[in-house]
Amino acid sequence: MTTFKDLEEPRDTKGVVAILLIVFGVAGILVFRTWSSPPLNREGVVEAANARESASVRLDDGQVVTAPIAFNGAIAAGDHVRVVERARLIGPPAFVVTGIEPPSRTTTPTPATPR
Repeated sequence: MTTFKDLEEPRDTKGVVAILLIVFGVAGILVFRTWSSPPLNREGVVEAANARESASVRLDDGQVVTAPIAFNGAIAAGDHVRVVERARLIGPPAFVVTGIEPPSRTTTPTPATPR
């Protein structure tokens, strides 16, 4: 007599286990690389600020980002600020304004003299 177990197709569990190991291995490498990458300290100029919550900052490479403000100081348009860039696992990097640059460290361009 034929039973249901005899009619069932055999399952290839070795293939499923191999695929799962590869997927978890790649995911582990991505998570490790994201967490082990150090944050980058950048400088920028505030273009607009929103009531001590977030600011639009033009970074030193020309990129404009919106970043939350993570300190208890007030900032205004034109202030030179420190920005921390942190890589994320999915999506673009995250930016946070961490402080105002002291006037001695900022470089102000000298106006051109007319000829």
